[in-house]
Amino acid sequence: VTGVEIGSTPTWSASQKLSALSSPATSRNIVIGKTGATANPVATPFQWSDIGDDLKTALHKPYPNASKDDTGEDRLNYIRGSDAKEGNPFRNRNSLLGDIVNSGVAYSGAPTTGISSSSYSSFYTSNKGRTPAVFVGANDGMLHAFNATTGDELFAYIPSWLGPKLSALTNPSYISEHQSYVDSTPAVAE
Repeated sequence: VTGVEIGSTPTWSASQKLSALSSPATSRNIVIGKTGATANPVATPFQWSDIGDDLKTALHKPYPNASKDDTGEDRLNYIRGSDAKEGNPFRNRNSLLGDIVNSGVAYSGAPTTGISSSSYSSFYTSNKGRTPAVFVGANDGMLHAFNATTGDELFAYIPSWLGPKLSALTNPSYISEHQSYVDSTPAVAE
């Protein structure tokens, strides 16, 4: 492709953008897949009042086989970005954005103009002004969507199957027991 260059200075840093939020635990748009959903599954806000009892039970444990410690809501808030319990009892972190190891970045902007179909023409017209976004998976358990122009987080999605593993993210020994969570390259399609 002609006319494409990789700049030497980043336009924005997703990690810095998340760190600059004044109240990430309450302001971020984070959702989690609903377990057991079969037809037309809908994501649920990742808020204590909205999640199901199974996820609450999992978050009340520092790791899956541990005894309940009643800090589930604090764990959820930590995962959302609260630093209130960081350092005691939860692990210190360098960034709200989890490490990105194997996930590539996928871009979505205006639909392509290379498809000629009467039904696609309507789709293109309806979507040509959509927000350009980049998607990336991170080992904080989330697929992140960032505004490609500004770097602001549009939303983050936690897959339903990850629920029982989320509490490990708060464990002070997580660094030596690191796990890969959302660690694949996303795909974007029309």
